[in-house]
Amino acid sequence: MILSDATAANMLGLSTQVPARPVYLTSGASRSVQVGNLTIRFKHAAPSRMVGGDTKPGLVLRALRFLGIDGIDDGIVAHLRSILSDEARRDLGALRSDALGWMRPVIDEIIDNNNSNNTNVSAKIDDIDSIVTGSARDTDDDHDDYDSEAAGVG
Repeated sequence: MILSDATAANMLGLSTQVPARPVYLTSGASRSVQVGNLTIRFKHAAPSRMVGGDTKPGLVLRALRFLGIDGIDDGIVAHLRSILSDEARRDLGALRSDALGWMRPVIDEIIDNNNSNNTNVSAKIDDIDSIVTGSARDTDDDHDDYDSEAAGVG
């Protein structure tokens, strides 16, 4: 059981969205559990979505998934580079092969210590997107770990 994509993005300072109800990803069945007045949602996720667990590199992978290919820019990369230790960046590099295809150039930019002032991740993502139109994108962009109804939105 690990934190949701939206919560990961929030914890890393990449989003102000917070699920109105706590959401955790699990390899078990999806379900909700009532604890007092609080409803906790457990959402089934494939093991590939839970790579890295709740380590900082794992949170980065889930935050990138939450933001999506169109939500990543040089500022996001610079922020993640600044908050990850050298060890965490190495660990993120080790998870690169488990990441979605469009995430790999983003991860490369985050872990590249020699490129701290010359990031152009948007161009690299566009290159991948134009080579593999559609298949490089994550089609699971519904962000249903963010419960807009419970948050009073929509």
